[in-house]
Order: sequence, then structure tokens, then C-alpha cells
Amino acid sequence: MADDLAAMLLTLELDLLSAPGRADASWLGDVLADDFVEFGSSGRTYDKTTVIAVLTDPAASAPSCAIETFAVRLLSPDVALATYQVAGDTIPRSLRSSIWRLEGDRWRLAFHQGTVAAD
Repeated sequence: MADDLAAMLLTLELDLLSAPGRADASWLGDVLADDFVEFGSSGRTYDKTTVIAVLTDPAASAPSCAIETFAVRLLSPDVALATYQVAGDTIPRSLRSSIWRLEGDRWRLAFHQGTVAAD
């Protein structure tokens, strides 16, 4: 089960980083928990409504990047922590952490944090 969960959460994280997933407000509404919070690498805090507005803005573009060193740790039977690095040509390398919560029969993102990695 742990490998299946890791594979599923990796797919969801990749979809959140790339088009068309990140541009689909309905899909984002389903994936992000209602009490979702993000601490961005900018130092700003975002809620679900703000993240959906930012990601679906027609002027926003999905960065070209890849996920590296992806790992999942179960914190409880219905809460998982995903940690990984993101690297890309147009964005600085960053360390990412996401807390996923099982709600009913689906995993939803409750918390995310991105931190610019030290060189």
C-alpha cells in the first residue's frame, strides 16, 4: 500500500506543477482541502481560494520543472507527508513538503510549503 500511495501522491504533485491540472479550477477545488494553507517560498501565506485564483490566472504559466527525491511518510492511517525537491530551468531549486489527508475515499492536499534550497 505504501508504494501505491507514494505513486498516487507523486502523480498528484506532478499534476499540481503542470498544465492542465494547475489551470483547472474544478480539479484544484477537488484536490485542495477546504482548509488548505500554503506557505510560499516568497514568505506569503495562501489559502485555497487564493491558490486557485493564482494558478488559473490566464497570465500564469506552469514552470518547466522536475520532481526529485520524492518520499512519502505516513503520519497516521489518513495523513501522509510528501517531501521532495523541485528543479527547473526557470525556477530556483526548492525543497517542498505537502501534507495529504484522506477524506472519504480520496486524498486531498491540506498543507504545502516551498523553501528555496541553499546552494
